[in-house]
Amino acid sequence: SLCGPLFACFAFSTSAFAAPKTPDADELLRAMARAEQKAEFYGVMTTNRRGAPGESVRVWRDGDKRRMEWLAPPVRKGDVLVDDGVNVWLYHREDNSAVQTKSLRRARLEFADKAKTVGAGEASGRKAWIVELGRSNNRRRIWIDQATKIRLRAERLNKEGRAEAMALQSLDFGSVDKSRFVWKSPAGASVTRTSGRLFVALPAARKAAGWLRHPRVLPAGYT
Repeated sequence: SLCGPLFACFAFSTSAFAAPKTPDADELLRAMARAEQKAEFYGVMTTNRRGAPGESVRVWRDGDKRRMEWLAPPVRKGDVLVDDGVNVWLYHREDNSAVQTKSLRRARLEFADKAKTVGAGEASGRKAWIVELGRSNNRRRIWIDQATKIRLRAERLNKEGRAEAMALQSLDFGSVDKSRFVWKSPAGASVTRTSGRLFVALPAARKAAGWLRHPRVLPAGYT
C-alpha cells in the first residue's frame, strides 16, 4: 500500500493480476456437456483424417437440433443433414435422394479415460482450455471455449501422430432461425423412411451392431 499525508491510501493485491486458475478437467467436460445441450450458433466445421480427404461443413446448432451442409470434398458437396430433434433427414445430392430416420436422444457425455487440463490455448480465434484424455499412444485433446464452454476443436492422436482433427471456424453465437431445422425435399427427390438408427461415426455404429463390417478399400473421396 502507498500512504502519505496528502494522499489517500491505496492497497494493491497481487491476485488482481494473477493468471486465471486452471479449472479441473472433469468439471470442464461436464460444463461442455451442459453447454452443448442448449448451445445456439452457426459455424463451419472442418474435419481432417489421415489418409482421407478433408471435410468442410456448414453447421447450424440449437441444442439437439442441427443442420449440416457439406462444402467439401467434391463427392459430398451439396449433401445435407437436418435433425429437428424428432426426425433426421440425410440428403445425397449425387442421386437426389434422402433417408429419413428418427432422431437419436443425445447420450450423456461420458469419458472412461482419465482427464487432465494441460493448459490454455486458442482455437477459432477464441480463448480455450485444453483437456487431454487417454494414454500416450492413444489420446485425445479437446479445446473448450472459456466463455461458452462449447467444444471448439478436438484431436485424436496415436503413436504415429495426429490421426484426426475437428475444428469449428467462423463462429457466430446467437439465435438461429428455426426454419434451418425444417426439412424441405428438393424437387424430384426420393425419400426412404426407416425406423432404423442413423450413425455418422463408425465406432458408435459398431458398438450398437457388433456384426457391422466395412470395406477395406473405399472409392476415392469416401471415408
